[in-house]
Amino acid sequence: MPKKQLYRPEYVPSHFVHYATITKGLIETYREATEQGKHYNIRFKDDPTEHFTDEVNDAVMLHTKSLVSTDTLNYESACKLNNTDKCWLGFPFPNNVKNEGILSDADGYEYNCYQIEKVNNYWGPLLRSTMEKRGTRS
Repeated sequence: MPKKQLYRPEYVPSHFVHYATITKGLIETYREATEQGKHYNIRFKDDPTEHFTDEVNDAVMLHTKSLVSTDTLNYESACKLNNTDKCWLGFPFPNNVKNEGILSDADGYEYNCYQIEKVNNYWGPLLRSTMEKRGTRS
């Protein structure tokens, strides 16, 4: 079962992007070993602090991408309908429905993505509320 590691950044002085330094097969859980009929090596224990997250009720992870400023310099023309330049910004389809008859917004920006409703309606407001309670700028 693949795992996603969540770290407190202040405790991790060095971490590789997209992977940890432990590779597949180095640590095997008791369940994995016994299901395969193998002897379980007691040296490799499951971490008792590990928690399998229920993404519906515990947490959500969105992969996002940052852009360098030069990628957005000419968005006014690059993101217009029928322009052949690469548009790096998202212009969501209205109501998350791709309609072949309506390809751009009133300003001519071509629709090119979908919104994640749970982020807009649940996670975003929850994050803003939490940040306000902590006194963090939102």
